[in-house]
Amino acid sequence: MSPLPQEDSLNHKLFAGGEVTLDLGDTKLLEPLKISSDPASMKLQGKFPVISLGLKDAKGSSYEQIEAGVKRQIAKLYKKHR
Repeated sequence: MSPLPQEDSLNHKLFAGGEVTLDLGDTKLLEPLKISSDPASMKLQGKFPVISLGLKDAKGSSYEQIEAGVKRQIAKLYKKHR
C-alpha cells in the first residue's frame, strides 16, 4: 500500500484548506490558514510527531501540585507513544 499524497491528507488540508469529509458523510470546505502561504513552513508540515497535552486534569492549590499533575500527564503520554 502506497502512502497518501501529502496534499490529500487531512492534516495538510487543515493548514492549506480544502474539502474534508466529516463523520456522517457530510463535507466541509476549510479556508487556508495564513501560515500556508509560507513555503518553508509548509515543507515541514506533517514531518514531525505532535502530541496533544490537555491540562484540565492538572489541578491543585499550589504550584507544586499543578506541576506534579503536568508531569503525570507527560509520563502518561510518553508511555502511550513510546
